[in-house]
Amino acid sequence: MRKNQTYIKKLRTQAFGLGACATMLLAALGTCQAQAGSQSKATVSDLAITFAADRTNPVNGANTWLLGGSAELGAVAWKGLGPVVKVTGLTSDALASQRTPLNLVVTVFGPRYRFQPRHASGKLSVFGEGMLGIANGFRGLFPSPSGSTTSSNSMALEVGGGVDWQLARHVAVRPVEASWLRTQFNNSTTNVQNHLILEGGLALRF
Repeated sequence: MRKNQTYIKKLRTQAFGLGACATMLLAALGTCQAQAGSQSKATVSDLAITFAADRTNPVNGANTWLLGGSAELGAVAWKGLGPVVKVTGLTSDALASQRTPLNLVVTVFGPRYRFQPRHASGKLSVFGEGMLGIANGFRGLFPSPSGSTTSSNSMALEVGGGVDWQLARHVAVRPVEASWLRTQFNNSTTNVQNHLILEGGLALRF
């Protein structure tokens, strides 16, 4: 019991450190690029707030939907490339084949590439990203050969992309973002979950 508590505490500390380091890195990149002066119309940084719908095979092995939202902070550092950190919260009151809830918080960080087609007059931009981090599951049921728990932690891998359309100087709409997320929570079978996450929302640019 003490060993599990220590492990969970360690993972939470790593997630907090990941988010803090990413935030400091983005702030530093924004400051450096502002001082150097932008030579293109690329956004220095952006903060997107989106609604998220997650189609997944959860810890009980049956396909179901989880709903929630995400906050994504990214920056353009060099020729469309830059770092991005994303935090997603998802929940379901009752899974498809059981009456048990499930709550997930996923924190990931990695590189992102943003492309702006010339014919779009700087309004349209397309991005792709690959991120790695930690998924925290709680208030659910995570079965394993040694017994079931109501909370668990897993490595998280997320790969995806989306489209932004600029409405004003500092505001853009994100009509679609699609991602594949892989987690490895205990589910008494493969201990692997594949998530298809669809999102849409707004992005603030600065």
